[in-house]
Amino acid sequence: MSVDWIKAEENPDKSQKVSGRFLLDLRAKTSDLEKHLSRLKSELEDKTEKLADSKEKLINSEKYLEELTLKLKDTNQKIKDLKKTREELNQEISNLEHRLEEKDAIIDHMEEKMKESSEKVIKLNNIINEKEKLLKDKDNLVQERENTINEKDRLIGNQTSKITDLQSKIENLNSQLQSKEEQINKFHQNIEKLKEEEEKIKNSYEEKLSSKQEQIDDLKMDIKTINDTIEEAQEIQSLMKKMSEVMELKGFINEKELEEIKAGKQI
Repeated sequence: MSVDWIKAEENPDKSQKVSGRFLLDLRAKTSDLEKHLSRLKSELEDKTEKLADSKEKLINSEKYLEELTLKLKDTNQKIKDLKKTREELNQEISNLEHRLEEKDAIIDHMEEKMKESSEKVIKLNNIINEKEKLLKDKDNLVQERENTINEKDRLIGNQTSKITDLQSKIENLNSQLQSKEEQINKFHQNIEKLKEEEEKIKNSYEEKLSSKQEQIDDLKMDIKTINDTIEEAQEIQSLMKKMSEVMELKGFINEKELEEIKAGKQI
């Protein structure tokens, strides 16, 4: 007996009679479904992993594409630079070819000069041969001069002996001169000492003279002070005399008359 699925849906808690074959078939189908589900799950995981790997490869491919794009730009720029460099090199080659033509012309000119120089060399060789002949004659003359020089060397040897004796005498004189110089140095030292003593005496005299001058200046100031005092006393005495005269005449003296007397006016 099979399962009444409609009744089962209407009353899930109610039991139904089911044959063993049906249960076996159901178990087999369930097992097949589980296996199929497991296979699908495994395939899904595999697909998911492959998808993640593909995404990573896609990201790497995009990065690589960006790098290639940058390299392409850089390569294009290098190509432009190389073209420019090639043009410059072509221009330089053209300039070098022009200069090479100029050098060829110079070489031709130099070859002509060398030809002329060769002719001059031949002439110079002839002159050299003549000079060598003259040199040979001069060699003979030099030999004669050498003989003369040898004779003079002998005379110089004799003079050298005399010079040695003179040098010995000069050394003795230098020794005596050094002794005299030492005496002169001592004499100069004594003179310096005398000068120092003279300077000390001079300084002492100047100090004493300065002190005396100060005393004289002080005396002059004292004399001036005394003279000023005497003049003031004389003025006071004269004033007192005039006041006495006025007092004798009038018996008194007012303030105005006193001021006139001080001013030196005649009353």
